[in-house]
Amino acid sequence: GRHDVRLPVPGLHNVGNALAALAAAHEAGVAVPAAIAGLEQAQVSRWRLQLTDVGAVRVLNDAYNANPTSTAAALRTLAALPTTGRRWAVLGTMAEIGDTSATEHRRTGAVVAETGVDALVAVGPDAAAIHAGADEADPAGRDRRWTVDDVDAAADLLAARVADGDVVLVKASRSAGLE
Repeated sequence: GRHDVRLPVPGLHNVGNALAALAAAHEAGVAVPAAIAGLEQAQVSRWRLQLTDVGAVRVLNDAYNANPTSTAAALRTLAALPTTGRRWAVLGTMAEIGDTSATEHRRTGAVVAETGVDALVAVGPDAAAIHAGADEADPAGRDRRWTVDDVDAAADLLAARVADGDVVLVKASRSAGLE
């Protein structure tokens, strides 16, 4: 059959997860309407694509954890969110990647450029590679990208530049403290 479902978390990548949950519920004998109701009322972990309005600025807080795949998904979610303003990505380190860390941070910068994010704030020394990757992929956008040392510097930069109608994604591993 055909059913409309409203998920409590944004992101196209969550549709596949929801379909898998519905299929599992169906196999377990749960009626489809009950399974849909369960999905629509599901409690999502804090700081996982948590959408909050702060005044006239929308914040997409995904600072619980980060890896290259989840960061790319968050950037695509940011790109798809409706806004009357700019789309900002505040990205910190993706910890525990291992020997590929610098390469993966650079690749994430390329995703920033590919998704058309309007502005990037890279937080911390590891995240500087995200900035570099974005600049390599889209040199024309250099004037809309910054690397700052820490969370306080990021907050100061955002306070001075974010405007009503903007959407701000915050994404990093917990060790970065961006939550």
